[in-house]
Amino acid sequence: MQSNRKLGVFLGLVLLVGAAVGYAITIPKASMAFSTINFPATGVLMTHAFGINSAGDIVGSYLDSAGVEHGYLLKGGTFTQIDYPGALATRASGINVWGDIVGYYYAPPGASGESMKGFLLSKGRFTTILFPRHPAAYVSRITDDGYIYGCYHDGDASASMHGFVRNPDGTFVGLGVKDSMDNGANAYGSKIVGLYTDLGTNKEHGFIDTNGSFVSLDVPGSVWTDAWDISPDGGRVIGTFLAADGAVHGFLFANGAFSTIDDPDAGGNTQAYGINSNGAVVGFYRGKDGKHHGFLAQPN
Repeated sequence: MQSNRKLGVFLGLVLLVGAAVGYAITIPKASMAFSTINFPATGVLMTHAFGINSAGDIVGSYLDSAGVEHGYLLKGGTFTQIDYPGALATRASGINVWGDIVGYYYAPPGASGESMKGFLLSKGRFTTILFPRHPAAYVSRITDDGYIYGCYHDGDASASMHGFVRNPDGTFVGLGVKDSMDNGANAYGSKIVGLYTDLGTNKEHGFIDTNGSFVSLDVPGSVWTDAWDISPDGGRVIGTFLAADGAVHGFLFANGAFSTIDDPDAGGNTQAYGINSNGAVVGFYRGKDGKHHGFLAQPN
């Protein structure tokens, strides 16, 4: 159980993997084979892929012709739509090897507290996930051992936002850093990745938390960096960054080095969100048609 998370000196660190260590600004591309994911319905406006498990099952969301967001599961080539009952919108963001799915939904008008709520879908049953005494949550990931990662917030999605872990026994541990999100972890949570904003500079950074010891994770030369997932063995971190030229790229961080993840059909915007034990990565890109499409990238 993750019962303690030491904060230490977190904000303002000059860090091992940031631009200060002198990596070259030109970053090599990861060698990957890409395939596109589009939800198969008439009039779909965009498709996103957010999570993948070790079996290759993928979860994400799509916008229908009316602009309503729905979650989906892609398993064995078959899409299944996911909608939290009565919700205005649903997004599926993570899936574990047992088929448990997490994400968030927007509650209908009149619901208590803020409208964004986390959820767990397990064995066909939905459960709302909220950090105790906080009205809203975004849930990013569930690991094979049942730990759930996300963030809670009150009244806004900035200074009141804090990362959290929900343990398999239902207890929660919060991250006492403002404007932070826990987005993924390796097996048993010895390494957690996520993002936070330095409220002094308003710059967004990724982070790696190893047994309570925090370091920022910044792609060299980036305007901002978000870490979205980590492989179960803890060896590979993926996420998204904004380059100085205004282009958005996915990234892979492994063995102390960065490489970029760019769908070959992208028009200057690729975002990587999930990675599994085989190194397969999912995310989405903006195509030359101006629409967002999901992708699956597998190592060559």
